[in-house]
Amino acid sequence: MENITPRQVIKKLRDVFEIVYIDDEDYNTYMFQDEFEQDFNIKTFNDAKEALCYILESKAVGVIFCDQSMPDIKGLELECRVRSLKPYIKFIMISGNPEHEEDLLYKSIKHHHFYDFLSKPIDFNKGKKDIEQLIASCFELFFAEYSEHNYSEATNQICQYPATPEDLINTQSFCQSELKSHYHQFKFSLEVTSIAISLISQNNNFEILQLERIAKDLWRLNIKDNSGWQNTEYLGPLSQLISLFVSEFSLILNQLPSDLFDQSLQATLNKL
Repeated sequence: MENITPRQVIKKLRDVFEIVYIDDEDYNTYMFQDEFEQDFNIKTFNDAKEALCYILESKAVGVIFCDQSMPDIKGLELECRVRSLKPYIKFIMISGNPEHEEDLLYKSIKHHHFYDFLSKPIDFNKGKKDIEQLIASCFELFFAEYSEHNYSEATNQICQYPATPEDLINTQSFCQSELKSHYHQFKFSLEVTSIAISLISQNNNFEILQLERIAKDLWRLNIKDNSGWQNTEYLGPLSQLISLFVSEFSLILNQLPSDLFDQSLQATLNKL
């Protein structure tokens, strides 16, 4: 597999990780998505509680644009709740109430809440270049802190060799070039010590394979069954196991218990 420079990693993170935009006004979320969805993975929410649940469950969120004045959860409260569990995510506060901005700015500076502020109304078209630069800066900082947090979490689990964003990007790039039309049937996600591969169907996603890092240059392919992840005899460098998955993925998938899948997943599996 190709060697990827840090600059290329930051650029590719835009494809791997998501930007979440939260605003209770439909017009603002629509305009943001319309302007930036061609260049970034965008998820928008008009309900702050729904957004909070998604952010805490997702492993892909890197940058959040959040309105301050929302009915159920204020932007500052949402940021505090996310930061307590995922301190590496970068927040950009949006405020349409100038009289409160001084207080918000003070709290942000004092407690390091937000990476930056945007004041409403926002012309996403005219300000697109500046916002893109802001997003790029957020992702660069997010990447550094995310990697550090991942290593720290792995250490807490008595693991010396966590999986990294570069491992995920390499896996995705190689599989995309080799699997071609089948690539879009799979989702790749980064765990603390592994890369999980999920099968995508119309109604559901289901984790089926796991590339687990067990030493510096040694990985193991695990397959899921009714009792959970099962170790296989497949051991080797990450590139070797990815090649194995690409060349033998139909054979490997046929080893999975059929009762693990709902009808839509089974239909997807039958097409591969």
